[in-house]
Amino acid sequence: MAEYKAIHGFTVQNRTSDTDPINNGQVYFRSDTGDMKVSLNVVGTGAWASGGNLNTARYSAGGSGTQTAALIAGGTPPGQLNNSEEYNGTSWAEGNNLVVGTQWFTMTGTQTATIGAGGFAPSITVNAQAYDGTSWTEVNNLNLARYGMGAFGISTSAIFAGGSNPGTSPERRAEAESWDGTSWTEVSDLNQIKHSLGRAGTTGTAGLVVGGSVPPDTANTELWNGTAWTEVANLNTARETLTGNGTSTFAFATGGSLNPGDSALNENWNGTSWTELGDLSTARYNIQGSTFGGISAVVFGGLTGSTVLANTEEWTIPFVTKTLGTD
Repeated sequence: MAEYKAIHGFTVQNRTSDTDPINNGQVYFRSDTGDMKVSLNVVGTGAWASGGNLNTARYSAGGSGTQTAALIAGGTPPGQLNNSEEYNGTSWAEGNNLVVGTQWFTMTGTQTATIGAGGFAPSITVNAQAYDGTSWTEVNNLNLARYGMGAFGISTSAIFAGGSNPGTSPERRAEAESWDGTSWTEVSDLNQIKHSLGRAGTTGTAGLVVGGSVPPDTANTELWNGTAWTEVANLNTARETLTGNGTSTFAFATGGSLNPGDSALNENWNGTSWTELGDLSTARYNIQGSTFGGISAVVFGGLTGSTVLANTEEWTIPFVTKTLGTD
């Protein structure tokens, strides 16, 4: 019979406790008890903690990036802001300005590669702008002017969907457009018209949009598979102007407006259904946050009542080491 070392390339370790941090799936021998053990890293209970404040309090801005490398741009007040800020996991620093100041700016991507589009600048716009980690550049326009879209993906493969254009009928929109790093292409429409959506997805071929306003507010979730949208399980609580991050199989939908009232709710998508988890410390709407994360995320700015916020909250789910006997 083959030995463990011959199969796995290393011998079983001898230990006298289970307290040392060890790798997922590692087998070891408790020499003090005569037990064989195997370690597992499992997801613990997530919680929100305070992060550094924005330099400029704002709402209806665009947000992208990760918990330790986030980006915010545009928003209001006053008027249509053009400044952007970068977050390093501790504090915010001023970055270069947008080419055109924009309110209700929709963004997705990383801190060093973001695509943003739509909004008011000051009127409803088709304008799109890309960020390379240093400066903003105007790129090709959207096909349809609108604000309040849900967007997911990266700067070379993204989807922007839904939104609203007060000058059209219907005002709420179901159109979706894909961005390939150069141009916009109309793709399949959402099943439900809506604006002010949450989002999640790390590529333009797999993501989701959630919530929004039809009106009234909706709990609807739609998955994108690169070709078509499919309606799946609803949020537990309908709301609009929320944010979201993660992937099409592990995502979060956070904050928003309950009409009436601000929301601190945070729900987790596991690929099948939504589960309520720990609430934000500050209920808020018209907020933005990181694009990517899942087990870690960050949200920033927004409104609570009529108060414009500058504060940041960080979401972290710790990994907890568990040990199991092999008997």
